[in-house]
Amino acid sequence: MVGNPLVLRDGRWRLDLDDLETKAKDPRNKVLLFCSPHNPTGRVWERDELAAVARIALENDLIVVSDEIHFDLVLPGSAHTVFSTLSPEIAARTIVCTAPSKTFNLAGMQTSNIVITDPALRETYNDERTRTGFFTLNALGFEACRLAYTEAESWLEHLIELVASNHALVRAFMAERMPEVVVHDLEGTYLQWMDFRALGHDAEELERINTAEALVFFDEGTIFGPEGAGFERMNLAAPAHAITAALERLAAAYGR
Repeated sequence: MVGNPLVLRDGRWRLDLDDLETKAKDPRNKVLLFCSPHNPTGRVWERDELAAVARIALENDLIVVSDEIHFDLVLPGSAHTVFSTLSPEIAARTIVCTAPSKTFNLAGMQTSNIVITDPALRETYNDERTRTGFFTLNALGFEACRLAYTEAESWLEHLIELVASNHALVRAFMAERMPEVVVHDLEGTYLQWMDFRALGHDAEELERINTAEALVFFDEGTIFGPEGAGFERMNLAAPAHAITAALERLAAAYGR
């Protein structure tokens, strides 16, 4: 794996396009795994950002696997663009991956949607899928997916309202009680990315305090790579009272 870490510029996470272009020119690099909306930072990429990635992919003969599993979970003020819709040329080089699992809490159904426009690329994918034995879909998962996409729009709208409200709740709480913690803007996903580095603890100590003293079980930033050290990811898809209770335990633990 060759990493292309994001950069923090003017308080917003951005793609490092210069680094991406340099690495794309290496002929050993053939596939770009692209996360959109981005997990864990919560960025929803703007169309001009996506166009820049598409240009680099086309110029360097890359296949793009666009992981868009959170594409239904976009907060007010942002808009998601499916990568393959940028142009017919990029669609021919793109595999778009979505699923109802994040949006509708259906991960246990083990159902996803793999959209491949180009017939030759789709045949290559299907051949590999057959060789590895992943060629079946369980009936319950199929029906759950269908019902989610056709019957649950109102539920999703309320979920997005809850996530946006919980994001505001976390931001206000931290500003008042733990101002050293930076709560990054949330444009998409239900996952809050927070910077705890100013507290002065290493990643191991942060995890110990959070889990053993605060009884709050974040996803540690280090699971996303070394760049995540000192960061924590919080699930906002929960009732507001549960979020508040977790934050109170957190503030009390760090206060001690």
